[in-house]
Amino acid sequence: MSRPPSPPPGSPAARGAGPPPEFLAAVEHHRAGRLREAEALYRKVLQKFPRVAEAHGLLGYLTHQDGQHEAALGHLAKAIELNPNFIDSYVWRGMALQALGRAAEAEASYRRVLIYNPRHFDALCNLAGALVLQHRAAEAIPLLEKAIALHGNRAEAHYNLGRAQMDLGRPDAAVDSLRRAVQLRPDYIEAQTNLGGCLVELGHHAEAERALERALALDPTRPESHYNLARARSERVDAGETEAMLRAALELRPEYPEARVELANLLMALGRRAEAVEQLRYTVETSPDSTVAVSSLLMALNYDPELGPDQVAQEHRELAAGIAARAGPPAPARLSRGAANADRRLRIGYLSPDFRSHSCAYFIEPLLAAQDRTQWEIYAYSTTPGEDAVTRRIRALVDVWRPVRYLDDAALARLIAEDGIDILVDLAGHTAGGRPLALAMRPAPLAVSWLGYPNTMGLAAIDARITDAIADPAGASDERHLERLRRLPGGFLCYRPPADAPLPATRSADGPLVFGCFNSALKINPAVARVWARILERVPGSILKLRALQFQYPAAIDAMRALFTEAGLDPARIQFSSWQATIAEGLADYGTIDLALDPFPYNGTTTTCEALWMGVPVVALAGAAHAGRVGASLLSSLGLETELVASSPDDYVTKAAALAADRGRLQHHRTTLRALMAASPLTDATRFASEFEQSLRAAWRDAVADRPS
Repeated sequence: MSRPPSPPPGSPAARGAGPPPEFLAAVEHHRAGRLREAEALYRKVLQKFPRVAEAHGLLGYLTHQDGQHEAALGHLAKAIELNPNFIDSYVWRGMALQALGRAAEAEASYRRVLIYNPRHFDALCNLAGALVLQHRAAEAIPLLEKAIALHGNRAEAHYNLGRAQMDLGRPDAAVDSLRRAVQLRPDYIEAQTNLGGCLVELGHHAEAERALERALALDPTRPESHYNLARARSERVDAGETEAMLRAALELRPEYPEARVELANLLMALGRRAEAVEQLRYTVETSPDSTVAVSSLLMALNYDPELGPDQVAQEHRELAAGIAARAGPPAPARLSRGAANADRRLRIGYLSPDFRSHSCAYFIEPLLAAQDRTQWEIYAYSTTPGEDAVTRRIRALVDVWRPVRYLDDAALARLIAEDGIDILVDLAGHTAGGRPLALAMRPAPLAVSWLGYPNTMGLAAIDARITDAIADPAGASDERHLERLRRLPGGFLCYRPPADAPLPATRSADGPLVFGCFNSALKINPAVARVWARILERVPGSILKLRALQFQYPAAIDAMRALFTEAGLDPARIQFSSWQATIAEGLADYGTIDLALDPFPYNGTTTTCEALWMGVPVVALAGAAHAGRVGASLLSSLGLETELVASSPDDYVTKAAALAADRGRLQHHRTTLRALMAASPLTDATRFASEFEQSLRAAWRDAVADRPS
C-alpha cells in the first residue's frame, strides 16, 4: 500500500525554484483519486522538466494504479535512474512487479527500500505481501509485527498479517487480524472481502454475511464478495438465490473456477446433472490449472450411467495428467532409509478431510484403533473443515496430528516430506477436500489410495490402491488403474457401528411395504428410476421413501418427482425425508422402511452398513466397476450375496420383489442382521487391520526392491 507523498526532497522546490504549480496540482488530484487530471499534469511537468525524478515516479505509480503495470515500470525505472535515492519509487516498482506476478523481483525492490529506511511502513508491509505470494508466510510475520509495533493504527499491516496467518493455517488468528483491519478502516474493501471469505471457511456464516454485505455495499463489482456471500447464505436461502449470486460472480469474472465449481455442485444437487457437467467441462477447459475443477469433474463422472467404466477411467488418466504436469519436481523420496531393513517400524501418514462426523470416519476409526503400534508410527494430515467429537477421538488414536486444511499443496507436500513419512495413505482422492496436486508431488516414497474414492486417481505418483476381489475383480479393473490393485482377502472395508445406535425397530406386517434409499440423490438416475418403478409395480400398494441432503431444496424434490414420473411411477407413491440432524435420528429412520434399494452405477457404502445394522436388508446390483460393486463386496462379507446381490436389472427387480412379498423373511432379517454383521469380517477390526498392514508392508518391500535409491 502507498499513496502520493508531499513534494519530496530533490523536487524542484528543493532546488530553490519552488515546485511548479502543475506539479502541486497534480499531487492534489492524485491524492483525491482524480487520476486522469493528475496524469495530464504530470506529463505537462515532464515536458518542461524532463529530468525531474519525482514526476516520473509519481506518474509511474499512477500508471500502476490504472492497471498498466508494464508501462509503470518504465516510468519508475527512469525515476530511479535520475534519483537512486528516491526510495518511494522502489516501493511503487515493487507494487507494479507484484501485480505482474513477479513477486521475487518485487521482494528485491522492497528490500532495497529497507536498506535506506528499516522503519518504512509500506516497504515492510508490501515485502510481507510479496513473501506470502511466494508461500513464505513464516518470514512475513516478523515484518508485519514490526510494522504494527511502529505504526499500530495502520490497517494495511493487520490486513497483510491476516493473509499471512491464513497461509500458515491459522484461520482464527487471521480472522482477528482482519477484524482489526476493518475496525481501523471500515471502508477497507480488501479486508472486508477477505474477512468474509475467512469466516465462511470457519463456518461463521452469520458474521461472514455481515462482512460480505458491507463489502458489496462498498464495491458491488468484486466477484469474490458475491461468491463468498453465496456460500455464507447457502444453508438458509432458497437455491435460486444462491444460484443467482454465483452467476453474478461469474458475470463479473467468467473464468472464476471456484465459483463455477460451486455453481456446478448446486446444479447437481438440484438434479440438473447435464448442466453441472457442462459447467465443469467449461471450467476445466478455461481454467486448466484449477485442480478443484478437474477433481469435481472426475467425481461427477462416477455418477454418470451413460459412461462405461473404460471411458471414465480414460478421462481420469487424461485429466489427471494435467495435475501431474503442474506438480513440478517431486519432493525427494527417501527409499534409502528403508533399504537396509524393509521390516523396520514404518511411519505412515493418513491424508483426509473426513476426520470428523462423516461417512468415511466409520471406516477410518476402527483401522486406526486396531493398528499395531510396534510396527507403525501414525501421522494424520487433516484437511477437515471444522472439528467435532469424532475428530477428537481420531486425534487421540494417532501419534502426530497435523491440521493442514489451509496449507497450499506445495507446503503440504514439504511438510509430509519433512516429517519423513514412508507410506502416505490418501483417503479422499478427487472428492471434496482431496489434495491430488500435493500427492502428485510425491512427498513420500510410497503412496496408497484407500476408502474415499471409487476409481483410479489417474496419477502415476499413486503406487497402489487397496481393494478386494469382489469390488475389483482381476482383469479389467487392473487395466483401468494406474495404481497397482492390492486386494485384501476379507474385504476392503471395516465398519464400526455408532455406539448410540438404537435397536432395530419392529415393523408391522399390516401396513404398506416401504422400500427406501437414504443415499445421496446424485446417485439416483433415470436407469435407477426405471428399475425401481418396475419393482414398485410388482408390489402393489408399496411406497418408496427417499432421504438425502439435497432434499433441503424444493427444486431437488421436484426434479426427483419428474424423474420417477418419466419412469412410470406415480409420484404420490414417493415420500421425501430431509436429512436427520443427529446420527441416532438418522439410524432410527431405518425403522420406517422394510427393504433398502441400492442405487447404481454408484452404490452406497455407509448407508448399506447402516441399513444392515438396523436390520434392513439391502438389494444391490453388481456393476462393472468398483463404484457399482461395493454393495456386492459388503453383502458378501455377511454371506448374503446369493439372496441380495443381483447380476442384472431384471434379476434386481426379481430379487427385490420376491423379498418384499415375504414379510416373514423381512422380519427374520430385522431380528438377525445385527448379530450376523457383528460376527462378520465387516466389523472385525483386528482382522482388517492385520490384512491392511500386511498389504502395506508387502507394498513397501516391493518399493524397496524395485526402486532402490
